[in-house]
Amino acid sequence: PNIIQLIAYGSVNLSQPDAERFVLVYERPHGQKLSEILANTGALGEHFLARNLVAPLANVIGELVAMDITHGRINPDNIYYQDGPVLGECASEPCGYSQHFYYEPLERMQAHPAGKGNGSNTTDFYALAVLLIECMFGKQHFVNYPRDSLINRMFEEGTYYALTKNLSHPERFNDFLRGVLNHNPSDRWTWKYIKPWTDGRRLHVLEPPTPIETSRPFEFKKKIARSKRELAHIFFENWVGIPEAISNNQIVQWTSISLRNKALSESLSRIIKTINELGTKNELQFNEQLMNILLALDPAGPIRMSPLSMFIDGIETLCTEYYFNKQEKEFNLLARFIDMNMASSWISVQSIHNDYQPPEAIKDANQKLDKLRISMHYTGIGFGIERIIYELNPEMSCLSPILEGRYINTIPALLTRLDSMAGNLSRSAEPMDRHIFAYLAAKLGIQHDIKL
Repeated sequence: PNIIQLIAYGSVNLSQPDAERFVLVYERPHGQKLSEILANTGALGEHFLARNLVAPLANVIGELVAMDITHGRINPDNIYYQDGPVLGECASEPCGYSQHFYYEPLERMQAHPAGKGNGSNTTDFYALAVLLIECMFGKQHFVNYPRDSLINRMFEEGTYYALTKNLSHPERFNDFLRGVLNHNPSDRWTWKYIKPWTDGRRLHVLEPPTPIETSRPFEFKKKIARSKRELAHIFFENWVGIPEAISNNQIVQWTSISLRNKALSESLSRIIKTINELGTKNELQFNEQLMNILLALDPAGPIRMSPLSMFIDGIETLCTEYYFNKQEKEFNLLARFIDMNMASSWISVQSIHNDYQPPEAIKDANQKLDKLRISMHYTGIGFGIERIIYELNPEMSCLSPILEGRYINTIPALLTRLDSMAGNLSRSAEPMDRHIFAYLAAKLGIQHDIKL
């Protein structure tokens, strides 16, 4: 009852213009948007928030977690309230694509909006905690913090303090906010802990420690890093300067002496040795090793290789975004990233540091990438950049200019449409193009050159 109901979905004919669109039809929500209520009231009371907002929405998220679904759009503009809260839809865009940055955990905040992937089972609970803060103290609490400023503050003070500093919130919310806003992703509260809390149990969670790992920070480009994750972020923001920072083994000494992390120091030493052996002749391999340095420093963060910043299960949507925006340089870099199986580095790092068991979304994304690498080496009809799009997004409609304005997502629909257009097409042009060939080849699983 606390989530908007999907009534129907499918392709619909439009009279003006003469076209088809894929649509989602939802039940019209009752009441006002929560953002409108907050604009009128300024803030909501402690007892109302606990019983009538946080608890029912937490139950919705718990149900979604059980179905391995991350909502990704929990914010006041997507919540309606009358007799109770109703969470709005999440199916019309990639997970978290339009989400306000401060509603995302730090690691997702650092990724490209189209490359965030499906999130974890703590992503929506994190957004619920931020929603609680906004409902108590107003949106103005976040207005003074642009994205980069908030990220820097989180690295300096930790996520919990960055979002709650100088705020006197009710004691009943201490456990929830401290547990969910933990700076370390693996330590954030899951439904296992949140359910007892919503039932009234108090767990007396201690205030999380600051993320500062050393009293001797690493200095780079007039910035200082007090932790591994912060250094990875600074490196990505100053990508071309990384070789200078690793040329004298300063980073190896810092991780060994200041962080007292011998394993990390040895890992970085091996990567730097590989970099020195490679030189800069092969730019892609060189950048891959720089990417591995960031992965070693921040295993929980996104895969970063300038300008790419993404998670494995976000590659498919990021690739599509680059294609639609005609960002050829970025698209080609991402294609090379896939072709050289660089995603395996992220998987291996997770296995070493986090005793990692890939969720289904990551497994599915990896299987797509493995299948795609086989066909990426062909350049004939049925392959190329068009094939990459359809392999990564198997439910996407055919994007051929011949079919412009039509929503074609099955081979029978494609044949029916081409047949209806055949008379006109045969006079002016070939009734096929690279998109149609790639779409057919992807649907039929063709992995060899097509001969006509």
